[in-house]
Parts: sequence; C-alpha cells; structure tokens
Amino acid sequence: MDKKQFQDRYLVSLDKSNEGKVIRKILFSTNDLAIQIVGVLFKNDFIKIKDGLDSIKKFVAGVSRAESFASSYKLADYYSYLFSFNQYFHSSYRARQGKTLEALLNQILIECGSHFKVADKTNEKVELTKEIFPEMKSKMDIDTVCRKNKDSYLMVQLRSRDDTGGTTAKGSLVEFLRKSFEWEKNPKKNLLYLVTIWDVINSSQKKITKVKIYANLKHIIGTSISEEKFIDSVENGITVRKGITLKMIYGTDDLAITLGEWAKPEAKIGPKTIGKMISRVENWDDLWLSYAIVSLELDNQRIRGFNNVEILKKYLSQEDLNKIIKSSNQIETANAVALQIAPLWKEDSIPLNSLSEKIHYIRDLILLRCIYEIS
Repeated sequence: MDKKQFQDRYLVSLDKSNEGKVIRKILFSTNDLAIQIVGVLFKNDFIKIKDGLDSIKKFVAGVSRAESFASSYKLADYYSYLFSFNQYFHSSYRARQGKTLEALLNQILIECGSHFKVADKTNEKVELTKEIFPEMKSKMDIDTVCRKNKDSYLMVQLRSRDDTGGTTAKGSLVEFLRKSFEWEKNPKKNLLYLVTIWDVINSSQKKITKVKIYANLKHIIGTSISEEKFIDSVENGITVRKGITLKMIYGTDDLAITLGEWAKPEAKIGPKTIGKMISRVENWDDLWLSYAIVSLELDNQRIRGFNNVEILKKYLSQEDLNKIIKSSNQIETANAVALQIAPLWKEDSIPLNSLSEKIHYIRDLILLRCIYEIS
C-alpha cells in the first residue's frame, strides 16, 4: 500500500485555509462536539462520563443493574460505559444541529455583501432588533436577524422538523411577534418574519403547528384574520400588523425562493443557493470519524483489554506529530507516517479485518491525535 491508495480525509479542525475558517464557523457547534469526544478518548474520560450519568437513567436504563455484574462479566461492565457515552454524545448532538442550520443561513446572508448586516451574536441581535423596536424590553430567542438596508429587516425562527416538540414549543415560534405588540403600536421599519421548517420529509404536524401559532397571535391580530384564512394563507405571507409580514416556510427550496425575493435588488439568492452552501460543508470527517473511533476504542478497552491510544504513543513520536500538524498537506503527511508505523505495530488490537483497513485506522487515529494536540 502506498500513500496514493489511502482514502482522502477532510478534517475541518485542521484546515488552515480561509475556506476552512468559513466552514469551521458554520460547523462550529457540531465540530466542537467532535473535539470534545476526541478529548474523551485521549484523556480517557470514559469513567468521568459514566459517573456523571444521572440517577434516573441508572435505574430506568438498567445501568445500576449492569454495574452490579461488572466485576465478573465484561459485557455488563461494557454496557454501563457504552450507554453513558452514547447518552452524552446524542443529547449533546441534538442540541447542536439547530445551531449549524442557523450558522449556515447566516453565512448565506453574510455572503450577500456589505449591504447586509447579519447578527452573529446575542448582543448584535439585540442591537438590530432595537432598530425595529426601540422600546424592546427583553431579549428574545431569534435564530437569525438581518438588515438589508435602513428600512428592511429579516428575522428567522428555524426548526429542523415540525414533528418534534409539543404545542408550547410550536407556539413559541411566534413568541417574539406576540411580545412585540407590548413595545409599540407599529414599527417604523419593514420586517419579514419567517417561521422555517428545514426538513419537509415528516411535515406531519403542519396544520397543528399553524393552529397553535394562530392561537398565540389571535388576541393581537384581531378578527380580521380567521383561523381558516390564517391556515390557508400563512405559507404565502400574512401581514399581522403594519410593516410586519409573517410567513411559514417548509423546506429549503421555498426558503431560498423567499430569501431571494427579500434580498433583491441588493443581492441575488437563487433556488440552488442553500444546496450549494450545504455542498461546501457536508464533506467533512471530524464528527463521524471521532465518534466511530471513540466507540470502537471503548469496546477495545472494556471488552478486549486493549488501548490503542496508549499503543500509538509507543510508535508515534512528537517529532512526527509536529511534522503533520505543521505540514501544508497534513493528510498526505499523516499517510506517510502511518505507513512507517504500520510494520512496527505488532499488537492485534485494531478491530478491523483487512490490512488496508488496519493501516487506515492507524492513520485516522493519528489525525485525531493531531486534533487533540491543537485543541
């Protein structure tokens, strides 16, 4: 096997380019999770995660029961670690995916040009919102706030799908609009307020969502808009008060079209804009690679009695590690180092079958070590 036969990897954590900075900004929240679990692996924090599991899950998920057998049965010992790690990972991931969608949308608007002011941080969102509502009294949880020009503003509330969350969560999508009626009668700016459901595959609760949103706004929009009219018209846009249009968006195609209409003539956002942005960021390897390797290494430690992190230390010098990190082509350099190490690796500790896969595993473990070193 030579260097050209390796699978490619793109690790956004290691990318030093300007494009890498943009992708890292969009993927910051989920990539931060990748960095965290790499830290778990190289610090061997599995025990810390297990001990941090709450008492309810310990008896509901049978963790306490498994622990009672752990000293004499490796499978039981493994379960308590496996459940704890997966609980740690997935609960954190669920909270982060929405942040990535928010960052992706913000980047699209940022790239519209200097005419557009996009609020990246909470204090910036407050500042932009006060340009519309100077009397705003409280901070509101809005995913995206953008100003096109001195009179035209955009706010977006994003949800990944509409079949999660109860009626309270659905109603909260327009909590800002409801609250805005307390600040002043009519804003002196034009605001397009989008409630956006990103994934339309399971839009099974579309009508329920609309009904709950209407219920939250009914007492302030008056009798001029009936529930039936609201349900039928809100996807086309409804003026809920002078200067403010509420529109519900289902899917990225409709979102791109709506953004394009709002952005012109200052900028052009086409039907394919969101797809192109997704293509820029979807081919990254940090999260899946770290999760897969950390999961396998947990299995190695608790079932097989191996620790490949410790074995790697025997064969990977700090000099080689620094060489990879400083390299202009880190993947290619890591490939070369992996080929040097592979013949020395005598331990039967890599849980893959073919020689090619074992060498790839060594290379990928080296790359995770590089992420750990720079994080």
